Amino acid sequence: MGFRVIQVLHGKEPEQKVELATLAAPVVTAAAVSSGAIELSWQPVDGANEYQIFEYVKDTGLLRMLERVHRPRW
Repeated sequence: MGFRVIQVLHGKEPEQKVELATLAAPVVTAAAVSSGAIELSWQPVDGANEYQIFEYVKDTGLLRMLERVHRPRW
């Protein structure tokens, strides 16, 4: 199973489409390292090239990407 991302420009789709694989979600562990700071770690996910770290912004209700990492630790 996967999902498709399609760019629409001026109401038209391009002829090329990209199929993306849906990977398993990692189980994340969070540990406090100091006041106001945490360390995240997880088991690597087969097929993942990178992991994207997001934070929830309470004021807007949106997610903001903090960083892209290649190791299962942040």
